[in-house]
Amino acid sequence: VLPLLTPKKLAVIGPSSAKQQLGGYSSNPRGYEIASVYEEIVKRFPDAEIRQCDGCGITKSNGETTHYVDGQPHLMKTLDADIDDMIEDAVKLAEGCDAAILVCGDNNVTSGEGSDRSRLVLNGRQRELILRVAATGTPVILVLENGKAIELSAETKVCAAIVVAGFG
Repeated sequence: VLPLLTPKKLAVIGPSSAKQQLGGYSSNPRGYEIASVYEEIVKRFPDAEIRQCDGCGITKSNGETTHYVDGQPHLMKTLDADIDDMIEDAVKLAEGCDAAILVCGDNNVTSGEGSDRSRLVLNGRQRELILRVAATGTPVILVLENGKAIELSAETKVCAAIVVAGFG
């Protein structure tokens, strides 16, 4: 599925697809704008139909609680199921596309100093989003913007490609 040569229709989906995520150790110099994956895909394929949908969130501001494991604080999302999502919209958007580029991972709440966590799976409903989009039969290219290890056992079974991009 990679490299994408001349797609006619692409879906760019995920909580990081339309906004570049910066990790806890990233800086954004004044006057410098970091383009999103969506913006770069639109520039790269000007003749293609490019569709975008966030699909789900990474975190919910009132869902963070501290969970202690062996005396160490870990960020844990107790309200993952309550994160506002558009998973159904994302699934419909991906149907019939040449490929779906899913941009998932961490953000500055889930990765950085003091942001340890007790589970290594993707936060929120990102795994569900990936599995549901893959179930449409559209080839999935997973792009991870993350700052720490992520357990991807389910994702490796359904994604045609996985690219670890790190933070911008």
